[in-house]
Amino acid sequence: MKRSIVAALGFIWGLLIVWLVLYSLSRIHWPPTTNVPSSGCTDMEHCSPRWLTSLTLGCTFLLPALFFLMLNAMAWMRWTVRKWVTAFATLNVLVALFFLFGSIVVFMK
Repeated sequence: MKRSIVAALGFIWGLLIVWLVLYSLSRIHWPPTTNVPSSGCTDMEHCSPRWLTSLTLGCTFLLPALFFLMLNAMAWMRWTVRKWVTAFATLNVLVALFFLFGSIVVFMK
């Protein structure tokens, strides 16, 4: 029971860190992109996305939360606090770098 609660807290933390990173990245004043090819309708509000786009977006937002869930489920009462904090901090940095790279790659040619 306690392991499930800790795992659920890891999932919630994963969703929170994804939101926090994306919110922070959305507040940066990025230069306008001109090299992004446009193919058809790219506005998700007016055009329904393809199933692959929906799957990719869902996985992009939910996979970090699932990684935190698995980390907490594995580490609970098995790992030392130092090992858990190291893994937790590393996973936080990796999630932030993943989304940062995704934001920067648009500007690369």
